[in-house]
Amino acid sequence: MYTDDLSNVDGSPFLNDTFLPGTIYFDNQNLYANVRYDVVKENMQVQLKNEEYILKYGIKVDILGKKYRQFNYRRNDKMMVGYFEVLTEGDSPALSLLKKPLKKLKEGQAAGAMRPAKDPRYVDKTDFYLSFESSTYAVPVERRTKKFIKIFPKEHQDQIKEFMNEKV
Repeated sequence: MYTDDLSNVDGSPFLNDTFLPGTIYFDNQNLYANVRYDVVKENMQVQLKNEEYILKYGIKVDILGKKYRQFNYRRNDKMMVGYFEVLTEGDSPALSLLKKPLKKLKEGQAAGAMRPAKDPRYVDKTDFYLSFESSTYAVPVERRTKKFIKIFPKEHQDQIKEFMNEKV
């Protein structure tokens, strides 16, 4: 749920309310500027000379040393594009572990006989995804062992299962 009037909403749609130092990577040059991520609208904003701009899709950004990259992903059976924090990358970028910050707008409640009214508020959530070089979109990390193993390509599932049996 997203409305244009957010004046009475507790919290913020941004990962960080303030603009933070960052690096924006273009094809042949880097720009050092203040950046923030609007989690709800899925866009990066940059502040230059007291003006705010929204970055085009596909631009790589680092904020305080954390890598943010755009990936296609599936959420609630819909294909979407959004920024993820890259937690790990393999030696070749064959597999990446991604952290997806989310903000859900929770509805407020009207005052009742014995309770005060509650304003709507943003609730933070984090999901984790895997991105395979061979796939066109990132997939959510499953919490159940059998489902987790099935995320991986068939030729690696036995290795993953064996590794998990040894380590877990």
